Formats: sequence, structure tokens, C-alpha cells
Amino acid sequence: MEQKIALLWDIDGTLLSTNGLGRTPLLEAIRITTGIVGTYSLDSTSGLTDHQIVNKVLMEHFFEDEDIDNTILKVLNLYCDLYSSLVINKSFNLLHGIDQILGELIRNENFLNLICTGNVIGGAKLKLRKVGLDHFFKEQYFFCSQNLNPRSSIVFRAKNESLRMGYTPVVIGDTIHDVEAARVNGLRSIALESKNYPVDLLKNSNPDSFLQLGWQLQDLERALNGA
Repeated sequence: MEQKIALLWDIDGTLLSTNGLGRTPLLEAIRITTGIVGTYSLDSTSGLTDHQIVNKVLMEHFFEDEDIDNTILKVLNLYCDLYSSLVINKSFNLLHGIDQILGELIRNENFLNLICTGNVIGGAKLKLRKVGLDHFFKEQYFFCSQNLNPRSSIVFRAKNESLRMGYTPVVIGDTIHDVEAARVNGLRSIALESKNYPVDLLKNSNPDSFLQLGWQLQDLERALNGA
């Protein structure tokens, strides 16, 4: 009997590229909600969850709020609305021919595809819908940022659901944070080379497997088989 594997997919830099379009609506949502005119670099927030990015901007401006969790929630709800309007006439890039790869994977009952991302669920669904990948992931298989807890806590939830269904979870992502979150949870990781993330940093994080740009389904299968 073949091993049943759950693939815990990151989104940004793994399945698609948004070309950094989320930064503007997020900063605008922060400004409207709190009055703070903040900023951040994509490098300094790579791998952070959406909740953590908002919190980082607020803390850098010494923002004080007795109910910071609710403020961050308001920011992120507005962010999703602004982002949805912004991308109507914009395009995202699919990576790795991932639509064809996911199409092959969902036809194999030995694989289960889950979204495991630091995005809030509204942002995650918006991105996937924009590139036509949303139908590859069932509603119950979205594991997204819900609070200020680290990425490893999101992987933990996805891990438990995978194991409950009889699948062995494997984390797939393009940053050191994906690799570290897998390691914290005792899971294997497959790191995907990304044009917008330092490849040496990714390799030095010691993922269990590393796939270079241009990887194909057979490369993923070899990695899953431990080759």
C-alpha cells in the first residue's frame, strides 16, 4: 500500500506571486483604522503572518490599545476589502505550472492538498481565486493565520487534521520560516526555490528536500519518496 501524504502548501512564492500588491492595501487599512502612516519592507516581513505584520507596524509606532487583537482583526478585514478592489484589474503569476501539477495530484487518492499559510483566510482565498486555483482546495483544508501565534501553530493545526484523516503531512514552502515551522512540528519539509527569496538562505535552513526553479511533478514525487 502506498503512503498517503498530505501536502501543506504555502501560497506566496510557492503557488503564485502577487508581485507585492498586498503591501499597499495593508498599509492603507492600518492608516484608516489606527491613523498610523506606517511602512515595511517585503524582506523584513517575509515569513511573518498577516497578523504579525500588522502588529509589527503598530509596535514600531508605539501604538497602544487594550484590545490589540480586535484592532488587528479590523485592519485585516478592511485589508481584504481593499485588496479585493485593487486586484480587479491586476494580474498574479502562477508558479511552476502549479495548476497542472495540482490537477494531477487531486486525481490521486494518495495525496491530500491543504493550504497552510500565514495569510488570513480572506486574503488566501482571494489570491487563489484570482489565479483559478481555489477549486483545488476544499473549504475545510484552509489553515490560515487567526491570531498573533507563529506560523508553526498554523502548521500544527494542519498536521493534526492530516493525521486524523490518515495522511502523513509534508510542508511545502519557499522560505526558511516554512522549513522551521515544519521542524518545530517534527515534519518533513520541501523547499521551493523562489525568485524573490535568497536561495542560499533557503538551502542553509536544511530542508529535507530542495527543488530548483523549473521543477516538475516528477521532481516533487522524488522528493516525497525521499530521493
